[in-house]
Amino acid sequence: MTTHIELLRIQLTTGAAGHARPVSIRFNGIDRPLNRISGGTAAGESYEGEFFIGSAASECFLLGPSEGCWEVKEMTVAFDHDEAQVSRHVFGPFGLDAGDCLDLMHVQE
Repeated sequence: MTTHIELLRIQLTTGAAGHARPVSIRFNGIDRPLNRISGGTAAGESYEGEFFIGSAASECFLLGPSEGCWEVKEMTVAFDHDEAQVSRHVFGPFGLDAGDCLDLMHVQE
């Protein structure tokens, strides 16, 4: 199933184990770093970033670190579908080990 997404926005607070590389997503099978970022992802830091998508999405994952573990205390993901519709998903706390990814579109509640 696909859905049209204009913009993806992520806000998060890192836990005790940080992430040394740029925050990236895997969108429709292609790995991309987020842009228009502020803050950081070291231990205890807050981060905001976004990615303009402007197309149909069949999958969207947050990518874990290339090595070690990344602990996230809390995270909010917003998908802007158009001017009138925004869907938000709240995650946390969770950890991502090297090579792991988190499905941002199909949240288990």
